[in-house]
Amino acid sequence: MTSILFVIDNLEFGGGERGFLQLIRAVAGEGWTVAVAAHPGGPFEAGVRAACAAFVPLDMASQLGLATVARLRRLVRTGGFALVHSQGARADFFARLALLGVPRVRLVSTVQMPAEGFEVGALRRAAYRAADRLGRGRVDRFIVVSEALRRRLVEGRGLWPWQVTLVPNGVELAPPPAQAATLRRELDLPGGARLVGAAGRLVWQKGFGNLVVAMPDVIARVPDARLVIAGEGPLWRELEARAGAAGVAERVRLVGFQSDMPRFLTTLDVLVVPSVREGFPMITLEAMALGVPIVATAIDGIAEQITPDREGLLVAPGEPAALARAIVAVLEDRALAARLGAAGRRRANEFDLRRTLAATRRVYAELLGAPGGLASKP
Repeated sequence: MTSILFVIDNLEFGGGERGFLQLIRAVAGEGWTVAVAAHPGGPFEAGVRAACAAFVPLDMASQLGLATVARLRRLVRTGGFALVHSQGARADFFARLALLGVPRVRLVSTVQMPAEGFEVGALRRAAYRAADRLGRGRVDRFIVVSEALRRRLVEGRGLWPWQVTLVPNGVELAPPPAQAATLRRELDLPGGARLVGAAGRLVWQKGFGNLVVAMPDVIARVPDARLVIAGEGPLWRELEARAGAAGVAERVRLVGFQSDMPRFLTTLDVLVVPSVREGFPMITLEAMALGVPIVATAIDGIAEQITPDREGLLVAPGEPAALARAIVAVLEDRALAARLGAAGRRRANEFDLRRTLAATRRVYAELLGAPGGLASKP
């Protein structure tokens, strides 16, 4: 029976971690021997254990990580794994070093965000790029989640086209959750308020600061509007301070991690994705599948999901005034909101999770030499 080891840092929980959990659940549910090496704790570890996959705690917080590499190397040597699948710059680097000189173990690397998209200084970004070049040759196949990333790896980093496979993130196409409106009461939000929502890690790439700055203009046109941001991260206090400086502290709520994202999304009147950098965000796909109208920035990744004025309204990144105008348009025009939501549901069918899982299985099959699956079951 084929054994697979998944490696991810799990220092934060976001769309990349949710996507990796989807894959782990699917593979484990098909009867393969699955282990997951990651930083311990949080919803990711809980999700892995719920999927009945073995969880191996690794210290991914260390920047050098020599002990982590050594432990990962021992795990690969003794675990009988035929394939290792890593995701995230740190996990990729550790996995590549651990597999140097280890024959007959295939390595797949999923790229959700290029190194230049990380919130680090120039020196560390240069170090990430150097580390990427150093271990790149040990990777048997790169999986990228967007066409923009595929071009970046092939044209910008000189990889051969056959080394890079495009597998967009996928979404489960399920009916809206029941009693989603009860979340308003649980969060102590006015029943008649028009809810503008956002979700993701509270980091600069997500552009939540621009959304907070946009809210005074939104409230001036739609007085009962409220902003609700779901997620955790280092910018929590900064976002609260921005809301206070803008005079909208009473209209902006940071509600932390939400374990039931469909329930959160269906509570909203509009989802806003104000990111300045993205790979291929999960939150947009999840909202589209539920028919939630979207306002987002016209950046790589998002532009591959949303056609302007069809599945959502797109504005230039970093422009709070334009963001506010688009939000107001959706809140004031219910017919527009309904049209965007319906088009989003149709578009979401193209990102059915089953297609994503099937495409990933084909990558595994090609690398393991099996024509129709991961490997033949005994």
